[in-house]
Amino acid sequence: MASIVCYLQRTPSGLHPASELALCLARDLGSGRGAAVVGVTSGDGSKQDESVITAAGRHGADQVLFAGPSGLAALYRRLRPRHVMVPWSTAGKRALGPASLRVTAPSWITGPVATNVELAPVLAIVAGTLAWVDIEEPTVCAEYEDDFREAESLPWNEDEATAQSPLVYVAPGDIADQTRATLAACGAMPVTPDYARHHERGTLLWFDAGPAGLPAQLETRGAQARVVLLPGPMAQTDAAWSRADWVLPGAWPEAVQQLTATSWRNALTR
Repeated sequence: MASIVCYLQRTPSGLHPASELALCLARDLGSGRGAAVVGVTSGDGSKQDESVITAAGRHGADQVLFAGPSGLAALYRRLRPRHVMVPWSTAGKRALGPASLRVTAPSWITGPVATNVELAPVLAIVAGTLAWVDIEEPTVCAEYEDDFREAESLPWNEDEATAQSPLVYVAPGDIADQTRATLAACGAMPVTPDYARHHERGTLLWFDAGPAGLPAQLETRGAQARVVLLPGPMAQTDAAWSRADWVLPGAWPEAVQQLTATSWRNALTR
């Protein structure tokens, strides 16, 4: 059977949002085209790996492979998949290296994609929405490569992250009062742009009003710090988007309004 491979980037809050969307997209394509969805990630054989398996299955994986330094390379040689999907992030793009794969621009996924659409063999995904595939009782096959214990230890502290994480935002001074009120209703507090260098935990909403984009300091933020970029209605994909976990489309009032939904509130504060 043909395969679609998704790199599963692990974070303290669960799978990276773009990895979740990769699985959703792969599940839709796999069901429509008769392909298996295979997730590949790092693991150490601990109980936290079970959480990875559950999360991957929930969003559409048929199989999860825990691999070592060879990572994606050995799996790619063995399966020759129809598509390889990774997050448009430092870790995601790095995962392509051992397999000699590369991607030059991100694919911005803002919702389900038609299963008959032509997609590139390698996709680096920017998350513009929440996962839309949610399988209540997934059946997932998990396997370990021989070198899985040699992999870099990656965070997965979902069971420990019971307290709500802070939600803050950076916005231009002329942002609409109604948008500020909506942010306040979401529990988001305003901070200055200098906050970027101190962003260590929780979620930062960054309203981009011009060409400056996301600060370079966010490239090296801690694993427990997430970023949501709101670039406005005229946005075009950009390399700096790899510094964000989500990039939300649309005009600011509409983009912020969707954050009031319980699903978004849970995602941003977990």
